[in-house]
Order: sequence, then C-alpha cells, then structure tokens
Amino acid sequence: MTRSLRTLVLSALAVGVAGGAGVALATQSREPEPPPSRPDGVVVVRAKAPTQPPPVSVDRLALAVEEDSMALEQRVADPRGGPDWAVRTFVADVRQAGFGDRTLAETEVVGRNRCVQLGRIVEDEFGWVDAQRRFRAVAPGWGGSMIQRGTGGGPGDAAPVRCRPTDARPEAVALLETLVDDPTDGETEPIATVAWGLAADSETDRVALRRLSDRERSLRLDGRRGAFVAPAGADVRAHEVTARFDGGEPVRLGRLPGSGGWPGTPDLRRGTSRLEVRAPDPSGGPALGAITARREDGAWCVSQPAQVVGERIGWVNLRLGIFSEANPPNYVCPGDRLTPQQPIEASTGFGAGSDVINGTPPPFGRVALRTLPGTLTISGLTHPDVRLVTIATERGDRTLAPSARSGAFVAVFDGDFPAAPIELIATMADGSTVTQSLEMGF
Repeated sequence: MTRSLRTLVLSALAVGVAGGAGVALATQSREPEPPPSRPDGVVVVRAKAPTQPPPVSVDRLALAVEEDSMALEQRVADPRGGPDWAVRTFVADVRQAGFGDRTLAETEVVGRNRCVQLGRIVEDEFGWVDAQRRFRAVAPGWGGSMIQRGTGGGPGDAAPVRCRPTDARPEAVALLETLVDDPTDGETEPIATVAWGLAADSETDRVALRRLSDRERSLRLDGRRGAFVAPAGADVRAHEVTARFDGGEPVRLGRLPGSGGWPGTPDLRRGTSRLEVRAPDPSGGPALGAITARREDGAWCVSQPAQVVGERIGWVNLRLGIFSEANPPNYVCPGDRLTPQQPIEASTGFGAGSDVINGTPPPFGRVALRTLPGTLTISGLTHPDVRLVTIATERGDRTLAPSARSGAFVAVFDGDFPAAPIELIATMADGSTVTQSLEMGF
C-alpha cells in the first residue's frame, strides 16, 4: 500500500466515519500477518495443499483428478534465487454440476482431459508464489474456476493450468508467462518470464527453445509425459520465442505484432507502435493505457485500453501476479472520419472488476478509496486542430489534452455503466468548441 493510501485509511478510521461505509473500512483488511519469510524472501502462507475438492456449482466446471496419474515432470532452479520452478501433469474427468448436486461425486462427467500445471516448489510442496512473494501450496486442478482462458486457466486458478481433451488429436502446448512485481501500487513492471508446456507425444525426448536470432536452447524432458519448464529474463516476449519438439516444426509461444487479431485488424507500419497515453486506475491498481501506431496509408490508429506493465499493455492476473500481453491489441483507425465538424472518435470499454469475476474480496484500494466496482474506459483519437477534450458526465467533467503525436486520449472511471449520456466537448485551436454525444452500448 502506498503511504498516501495508508494515511487515508488511518485518517478515516481515526475520525470514526459514520454509517455503513465506516463499517466497511473498519472491517476490510489485509490478510493476517504471515510467519517470518525464508532466506529467499518468500513467505509461506499455506504449507500444505487443500485436500477437500472445491464446492460444486451449476455455473462451473470442475476437475476430478486421478491421483495415480499425477506426476512431477520437471524441476529446475530459479535464476533469481527463488523457489525452484516445476511442472506436473495429471489426467482428470471434467464434471458439470446439475441442480441439486452437492458433491463432486454427484456431478456428470462431460469430458476427460490431460493437464499440465506450472508451479514452484517450497519444502517439497507444489504451489505458487504470487507478486507479494507469498507461497501457497495448491492442489491439482482449476481451483474451482469456471473456464480456461488467458495464461492457462480460469480466473480462480491457484496456479497456471492448461488442459487438452484426451479424445482429441493431441497438440503441443507451449506458453510463456510474464511475472510482475506487486501490482497493487499502480506502477507495474515485469520481473521474470518462464516458458512451459507439454509435447503432443509422450515419447518426446527434447524441446528446443529459441528467442529470435539467439541460438537454440535444448532441454531434455525428464518426465514421462513430455512436459517442460524453462525460466528466462524479464525482457523476453512470447512472440519472440519458438519451441521445437524433437526437431519438428517450431511452435511460436505468442503471435507476432501486426499478424492479425480481431477481424479487421489493420496493417500497421513497423516501428510506429508506442505506448502513448495512460490513465490511473481509480481504485489504485495497474494504470490503463493505449498504444498508437500508423496504418500503412499514414492514418493513426489507437488500441483498446488495457493495463500497463512496463511499456506493454494487457491484463494482470492479480491473484497470480501474471501478465498477459495484448498482442496484437484491437485497434480503431478513424482516418478521414475525423473532421473539424466531427473532431473526436471515441469508444468505450467496460470491466466488471476482478472481485466480481472471481468472487474474491474487493481490492483493498477500492474499499479504502470508496470507488465503485468495475471500470469504464473512454478512449479515442482527435482531429489535429483539437487542443482539449472534455468528457462531461453526470458525475462531473474531466478535461484532457490529446497526445501531441497522434491526438490520442484515454480516461478511466470507476463503475460499470454511466447513469446518463456522456458528451465529448472538443476545444479547437481557434478557441471554439464542438460537442458530440458518445453512443453507449455494445
């Protein structure tokens, strides 16, 4: 917590804020003080993995793991001196709960998966070290999450997991995770990366990793199912790395910038992409920013805003301390639609908030700052004659200066949806103003 945020909380408690808001501040707190940390700075919060399966729910899938199938496939030292990295594999039934089901045994089997899970080893226990360097031993599975997405699992995961159906044609899994420092202070940086995955064939003996023009790094797969793990430096990006299993065709760990994303992704000029505008998260989390780039015809494009890590944008899993880069992001390119009569083109984005998605307690900053759950982002590009953009809402006005290079802007508000229409007011170079209505919806 930053000094200013701590001061705000203590001051509010000292004056005895009345009403429900005061109770919320008084009862919301960080986790209990953990035991002393290890020599590597890691604090063991949970030394043993939970043995009870997660509660079943009709809106979630669950994994029932075959205990005899679980195997620790590979374990390697951490170059930064932290706990060893490891991958384990297991086979599990995918189960779907119906109405009235109370236990995992009552649920219906809807599939069967072979899974690989990334983790750390502390005192011979498999688990995960989060961005605050807290270790929790974890059980194999999704952690009760509803879906698999992003960097390997659902939002409720206790450690990254990737699964593939056992009855489908096996495909290799090759991933790169980017670890970040504490994302709760608003300034987030990458601190390390780790490549991990699973070969398509359990008979695979080697995987060769290569970063662009670097020499290949060949790893022997120690386990019996072709899983691997290889830690690397903080500056490595997924699209720079390929993996070749037993000399086969290379598998790229991420998409090349400009290689296509959403339908209609523009062809961009190489070397023009830059993180150009950013705005703070009202609840004190990672800032949100947007990238600008020139289209091949010279017109400017602006990306959909996302959380900022270093000079990249994407999304941070606050539970795991993992960053998923938006590569390539979704761009808007207004081109000649920008005129002195219609000088602003803007779009909106909505975020439910990690606590709403995960069912976890709200972020400490949101409680302390009394912000609403979720976010509303407004971003876009302006005509070269625009000097200021005022975003007029029922909750107040906000005035921004567009960036000098492309005329981009971004603003972030707490809350999911505005209570009334929003107006965008452009102040032009000659001092005149042009007012536009921002269309809300999907």
